Amino acid sequence: MMNPDSFNDLLKKRKTDEAALKALYDCYFPKIVNRLSRQYGKDFAVSIAREFFTKIMMIDKIKHIKHPLIWINNMCDQIIKESHDDGVNLGETEIERRMFGEFYEGMNKLAPDTKEIIVKHIYMQRSFEEIADELGMKLDIVKEKYAEGRKQLDN
Repeated sequence: MMNPDSFNDLLKKRKTDEAALKALYDCYFPKIVNRLSRQYGKDFAVSIAREFFTKIMMIDKIKHIKHPLIWINNMCDQIIKESHDDGVNLGETEIERRMFGEFYEGMNKLAPDTKEIIVKHIYMQRSFEEIADELGMKLDIVKEKYAEGRKQLDN
C-alpha cells in the first residue's frame, strides 16, 4: 500500500500522466476486487472497481486524501449504493449498462476478453502494449481483438 503523499501525488497526475493512473490502478484495483469479492462475488467486484476508476477520471479536482484506502472504500460503497434500487441489488448488468450507456447492447455480445480489451483501451485509456502485458497476450492478438470488437460495435 502506498503512503498518502504518494497516493495524492498520483491522484493529481491521473488525468495527464498515464503512468500515474496505471500505478493507482495496479495498486488499488486488486484491493478493491479482493475486498468486495468476499461479499458480492468477483464479477460484481470487478465492475465496481472499474466504475471507481471511471469516476475518478471524471472528477476534476480531488482534495487531499489523508487515508487513501478508507476514501477508496467509501467511494466504492457509494457506487454500490447507487447501483441499488430500493435495496435490491441490480447486479453487474445494471452497472455495465450505466457504464457503457448506448454501447451496452453491443458490449454484451462481445467475447469477455474482447470486451475487457475495449474497456481497458477506451475507458481506462490503456495502451495496447499495457493491455497485452496485463492480460498475458501477444500485442498483435490484442490489436486484432480490439479491431474486431470495434467493428462489431459499429455494426
